[in-house]
Amino acid sequence: MSAVNAMKSKFVLLVLAVFSPMFVNAAGPTVKIVSPKANANLTNGVVSPAGTAKSALPLTGVWYSFNGAAWAPAAGLTNWSVPDLQLTPGSNSLSVYAADSGPIFSKTNKINFTYVVKVPMTVHTNGKGSVSPNYDGQSLQIGKKYTMNAKASKGFGFSGWTRNGQETADGAKLAFLMESNLTFTAKFTDITRPLCVVTYPAVKHSVSNSPIAATCRTSDNVGVTSLIFRLNGGAWDSNTTSPDGTNWTVANLALKTGTNTFQAYARDAVGNVSLTNSVIFTYVSNAPPPVPGFAPASLSGLVGLVTGALDDNSNSIAPFEISFGTCTYAVSFTNLSGGMHAKVGNYAYTLLGSNTARVTTLDVLPPAEANSHSKTMIWTFTNSNTCVSTDSSNAVTITFTPAGNRVPSSSSIVTVKTWPTSDPAIVNTIVMAGGGFTNYSDYGTASQAVTNWGTYSLEPFSPVAALLRMKSPGGSMETYSLLSFTAATNGNWFSRAFGFGNELYIDVGGFTVVGMANPPTGFAPMGISGKSITVSGGGKTFKVSFGDYTYAVFDPNTNDDNSNVEDYTYMKTGPNTALLFSTTILPPNAGNFSDQAVEILNFTSSTKGTATAADDPNKVASFTVSTAINYAPTSVAGKKISSSRGSMTFHNDGTCLAGSTTGQQSGTYTYAQCSPVGGMIIVTFGDGSTIYLQAQFASATSGSWYETDFDNNGNFDGADSGSFTLQ
Repeated sequence: MSAVNAMKSKFVLLVLAVFSPMFVNAAGPTVKIVSPKANANLTNGVVSPAGTAKSALPLTGVWYSFNGAAWAPAAGLTNWSVPDLQLTPGSNSLSVYAADSGPIFSKTNKINFTYVVKVPMTVHTNGKGSVSPNYDGQSLQIGKKYTMNAKASKGFGFSGWTRNGQETADGAKLAFLMESNLTFTAKFTDITRPLCVVTYPAVKHSVSNSPIAATCRTSDNVGVTSLIFRLNGGAWDSNTTSPDGTNWTVANLALKTGTNTFQAYARDAVGNVSLTNSVIFTYVSNAPPPVPGFAPASLSGLVGLVTGALDDNSNSIAPFEISFGTCTYAVSFTNLSGGMHAKVGNYAYTLLGSNTARVTTLDVLPPAEANSHSKTMIWTFTNSNTCVSTDSSNAVTITFTPAGNRVPSSSSIVTVKTWPTSDPAIVNTIVMAGGGFTNYSDYGTASQAVTNWGTYSLEPFSPVAALLRMKSPGGSMETYSLLSFTAATNGNWFSRAFGFGNELYIDVGGFTVVGMANPPTGFAPMGISGKSITVSGGGKTFKVSFGDYTYAVFDPNTNDDNSNVEDYTYMKTGPNTALLFSTTILPPNAGNFSDQAVEILNFTSSTKGTATAADDPNKVASFTVSTAINYAPTSVAGKKISSSRGSMTFHNDGTCLAGSTTGQQSGTYTYAQCSPVGGMIIVTFGDGSTIYLQAQFASATSGSWYETDFDNNGNFDGADSGSFTLQ
């Protein structure tokens, strides 16, 4: 080899030696995402990605971008990580690359994964039909597409969907993306005609008396609400009676001599009508002309004013009313004189002649009339609206007038104000809705205001009188109030209250119906279990989260003792209104919270509204409703809570160990989950002191706490708050 060639070879070797690292590392560094896995479904709202990176040259950094945000450095190099990324419900993405001292950059590694958030779904049906699959009460994934099919029952047709109370354009098959606070109602309409058969008189039948009472029998897949008839081509009329909605009577049909035509058809609640049934028959009068009389064919719809009555001691009783339904009646009094009491019952009316009738009554309620007795009277009519009634005791005069139906529908939302005659300053405001009632008793001052609630029924016993039965929770107290309507919105009431089987009081007074409405679907939910409400008012903002029977109040402001656990009862009182009754249970001496409170909730949308204190209209706060994710554990046994004040370890045997910079202390504990995100831990130490540690979970492993301390004598000993992690 020549000297020149040797020199060339050495130069090439020198170049290779100097630049060989660059050629060896030409592919650059590599980066790998170990967790989470690509296309994974995650149920925790916080993720901490981690992975590895390598290169032939020293690594200088690992960078990540989460959901398209700006690039940021990860912690570590060869083994890198990113702490506590807050996920977005649905699709999420993570991109990562590494760099070495070359500097050379790796290829970007990108994965996609899904944060699965499930919230409860509400599905109702209106009418007879079914929904498949029925997602009512199930937790569905937010952002995921679902379908439901509505199928009408026999005799019904599908008429549409509502979404959160609003009509949709969807057909029987509904496709939707799941979201929070979603409610669907499938509506089914009755499309079946009723059937109507005239049972008397029969076709081509001859009758020899007039007037007659025609009878019909009807049937329907839901129920017949009215029977419409006419005689001999006259005007159509619905003045009929029926004890059961199946057998109908048309009274006082005055026939003409010869051929008569009776026609009738039935109508159901949604307006479906039967075919018209026509019967042609003959009236042949063989009897002598009837003697004109005054006794009515029926008492239904009449109200009688009774005068001249005497009590058992032969003392005069003030005039009172007796009103009649089809087969029930009500006796109404406006005072307590003579020991006479309002009551309701059943009756039978039998014509004995043109001017006489026999009336038999049977008292049934209230229970204090317990020796429920039957009375038989003979009524002699002196004109078309007056009779003299006699029984074994004395004779009275009854003057009758027809009455329109004034009793409200039992399905209405009714608000009634009542006041006793003995003290008109006392005002009771009774709200009745959906089988539940609330009674605000105002004695003139806020400190004397009393609120009670429970279940009720409103039973009509005549067109103008209804019996209101109200039961307290548990049924320990029951009140019977007879509401006698003198007009459509006011009248008199007679009330008797019983507790634990004993009569507590009797009262009378006046009432006024101040509100009556149908209960349409509105913004107010039927229940608030599983909800989280943020309350703002009076310069404070705090959160309330609801379980099935308890809720947790959490106020992060350490200057207020406004964190506690309460029992509650929620009652929807209208489409957009509800009542919230609460009683503080933990911790004792819970700061500014009273033991009991009543809040009037007014919803302006499905997620917003205002809350007004029932005892102080000036106390108004706004609120926002959301679905609470179930983070709070059902048990803390075997877990450890750590905070800036120290840590506390909870053992499976009910003991615990608290550790801080001042030492360790052992004790016993109890824990209860009181809402989806709230839990209360009660710890009693060996020296008799107790702490109430209320935990508000922001995730399954972290959140905020509020601690209330009491010494061994049960005296308040301070409070503190902070953040915690749960392991």
